[in-house]
Amino acid sequence: MVGELVMMQFNMEELEQHELGYYTYKNKPSKEELAKYYSKRYFESNSSYNIETDLEIEYKSNHAKLIEFCLSSLVDKASDKTIVEIGSGQGYLLKELLNKGWNVNGIDYSKAQIGKMNKCVENHFYTSKEPIEFALEYIKNAKFCVMKHVLEHVPDPKNALENISSSQPIGAYIAVEIPNDFSNLQLRLIEGGQIEEQYWLSYPEHLSYFSPYILPKLMNSFNYKCIAVLGDFPIEVLLLQDEFNYKKHPELGKAAHLLRCKVMNYIHRTKNISEIYNAMVAFGKLEISRSNFFVFEKI
Repeated sequence: MVGELVMMQFNMEELEQHELGYYTYKNKPSKEELAKYYSKRYFESNSSYNIETDLEIEYKSNHAKLIEFCLSSLVDKASDKTIVEIGSGQGYLLKELLNKGWNVNGIDYSKAQIGKMNKCVENHFYTSKEPIEFALEYIKNAKFCVMKHVLEHVPDPKNALENISSSQPIGAYIAVEIPNDFSNLQLRLIEGGQIEEQYWLSYPEHLSYFSPYILPKLMNSFNYKCIAVLGDFPIEVLLLQDEFNYKKHPELGKAAHLLRCKVMNYIHRTKNISEIYNAMVAFGKLEISRSNFFVFEKI
């Protein structure tokens, strides 16, 4: 109920609430329009995927290590280490899973975005114009399914989750990472005048929005229970202070991102993975993370 009250205080003029609770754009692009957009926006022509700094490579690799640690804690036997990743992107998680002995299959629109350090995943990486539909056959035989920053892009999340749920056996897991949008912190930033617009609205890239309150309820309707939530570096707290406000002062955006990378890399260098895991669980509970990583079990 608290989450619903927070959502009601935002400007939702362009959005409508789905019957299952999440918020989605009233007018969505067609599948053809989206495919064309992404092929140009990200995969074929976006050279930024190939100019990552060592700092960013380490940061993304560390995030993959944290996710692998989280998922491996749920493995009872070696045969359970089977996983399908929908939206494998640059391949950081696939690489980490391969290094840790997992049987992996990754699916995305294109291989063009695979990071220069992750070419080893190419033989485990499939391409499709319909990644979720393509993945369903693999999901049937996998203990885990992972979607990192995928669900918010999908035109019909309900249909996607219905199909995945129908393919997954009882006792399997699905892990979903999504932006922490329409949060209490973002409401505080608007009320305090630190931001003037709902900058997280990102049409046509993000078509639906799932708060930490809404997603578990949504997944429960498809027979999943939430068993873990991890937060990440709370970069939005910088917006509380004008001197660090990278939305009012866009020239600070790169510095804010690099600070995030440096802090998380330092923590990974100086603390063991279980301590970092506990810290990210705490960030998830505090509801100040920019994104949250949820793990659900099929029941």
